[in-house]
Amino acid sequence: MPHYIEEVCSVRQHKALFRKEGVSINNLKLPAASSWSRLQLLACKVIVPTDNKGHRKMLPCLKKYKIKDENMHEELHRFLDGPPVESSGLSDHSLIRSHGLVGLVWAALADVTARERTLCSAETKELERIVESKSPEARTTKVASLGKTLARSFTMTLRPRRAQAAQIEAECFLEDDQDLGCDSDSEPEPDSEPAYESSSSGEVSLAPSVQISERSHTRDSPLETLTVDLLRSVLRHILLFGGRQKTPVLAKVLEVRLQGAKLSYESRTQDFSATDDGGICLRALEKGVYHVRDASVAIFECKRQVTAFTDGRPSISDACLGQMACEAILARPRQKKDSVIIIHAAQQYVRLFEFVVSASYRDEFPNLGNSTFLQVHCTGWLDLTTRVGREALTANICALIESVRQERAGSDETVKSLG
Repeated sequence: MPHYIEEVCSVRQHKALFRKEGVSINNLKLPAASSWSRLQLLACKVIVPTDNKGHRKMLPCLKKYKIKDENMHEELHRFLDGPPVESSGLSDHSLIRSHGLVGLVWAALADVTARERTLCSAETKELERIVESKSPEARTTKVASLGKTLARSFTMTLRPRRAQAAQIEAECFLEDDQDLGCDSDSEPEPDSEPAYESSSSGEVSLAPSVQISERSHTRDSPLETLTVDLLRSVLRHILLFGGRQKTPVLAKVLEVRLQGAKLSYESRTQDFSATDDGGICLRALEKGVYHVRDASVAIFECKRQVTAFTDGRPSISDACLGQMACEAILARPRQKKDSVIIIHAAQQYVRLFEFVVSASYRDEFPNLGNSTFLQVHCTGWLDLTTRVGREALTANICALIESVRQERAGSDETVKSLG
C-alpha cells in the first residue's frame, strides 16, 4: 500500500480514498497523536500536493523572507564548512576546546553517525584486503557483497592513500549499480531525477535527492534522544549566529525550546492530545527578563530513524505524518498565521513541513465542511553531513527569523542596555 504522503495529493484523490476507507471524525477513535495514522489523516482531510514530489530546499511560507547575508558570522561559516576530518575520533572535550561552540554540533553529529562508522569498519577492512588481493575472481565475488552503506561511506574511514585506491577499485565493480555510486567527498550522486533545479536567476532551488540504504540505516539505530540532541545543537547554533540574530542583544529573540510541550483540545465528542519534542520559541525582554511570547514558532518531531522507504528512497510513514498533523492542528489556535512549521529529524536527516491550517479549518474543526482541507508542503531531505544540507537548513531558519521580525515589525530592536 502506498504511503499517504505519496497517495493523497489532491482533493479528488482524498475524496476517492475517503469513499473507500474513510470514517468521519465523530465516528472515529482519535487517540493521542503518537497513535494517529492513515484513518486519522483521512478524517482530518489532509492532502499533500504533488509539488512535494521534488526536492524543495525551502518551505513556501518562508521563500519571500529569504535573505542574503553579506556579512555572515564566522561561527556560521564554520558550521557550513563542516566538521574536521578527524572529528569522529575526538572526544567532546577536544572538539569543543579546538573548535569552540561549533564543536558542540560536531560532537552531537558524531554521536549520531558513530553507528555508521562502526557498521562500516569491518566492511572497510574487508575491502582493503580485497583491493590488495592479486586474485581478480576473489575481488569480483567479495566486492559485490558489500552494501550501499559501504559504497557511500568507506572513503571517510580508510586511511587517505588506501581510500583513493579502494575508491578506484570499487568503481570498476560497482559502476553498473546506480545506487552504489559515490564521489570522493562522500556526497550522494543524483539518480534518474536531476539533483538540482535552477531558478530563472540561476539560483539552485532544489536540494539533491538523499540516498539512504534502508538496511544499514535501520540496523541498530541510535536512540531518539541522540537525534533530538543533534537537532537542538544545530538549530541553536544557527539561531545564535544566523540572519539578524547575530546582533549580541535583542529585545525579541528566537531560541530553542528544550522542553516538550503538551498540546490538547476538547470538543463535544472528542479529546485530542499531543506532545512535541521541543521547538523554536520567541522570547521578549520585559523589565530586564526574557519571557516566552510564542512557544511554537516551529515544532520539533524527532525519530530514531527514517520511518518509511518507497522504492529504496526515504519517505514518511502514515503514523509519523499523522502525529505531525495532530500537533499542527492543536498548535494552530495559539498563533495568528495559518502555517504551522514542524521540523522533522531522523538521525542526521532533516525535513521541514508546513501545515496550512486555515482560519476556517481551525474554526470548523472537528466538524469540517466539504470544502475545508489541510494542505501540507515540505522540503526534501536535508543531510546534515553535507554542505548543501546544512546550507538549506540554515537558509530556512534565517528566513524564519526574518519572517518573525517582519510580522512583529518595530518590536525587535537591538537593546542598548539590559538595565
